[in-house]
Amino acid sequence: MPDKTMCPRCRKTGFVRLETVIKAGNAVRSFYCGACDNQWIVAENTSAPSNPAKDDRPDRSRAR
Repeated sequence: MPDKTMCPRCRKTGFVRLETVIKAGNAVRSFYCGACDNQWIVAENTSAPSNPAKDDRPDRSRAR
């Protein structure tokens, strides 16, 4: 919950917000502290496939 998240740099709560940063086609979730301008990346859930559209297609490879 961002409104109760404490900034690791200035130790203030109430100034931290969750952001989605999109850069060069990659999206990253990060926290940003408006009090001290600190930003840190949130660890993502790695259980989801990286390319879900590719997993929907059937395997059409041929056995040799």
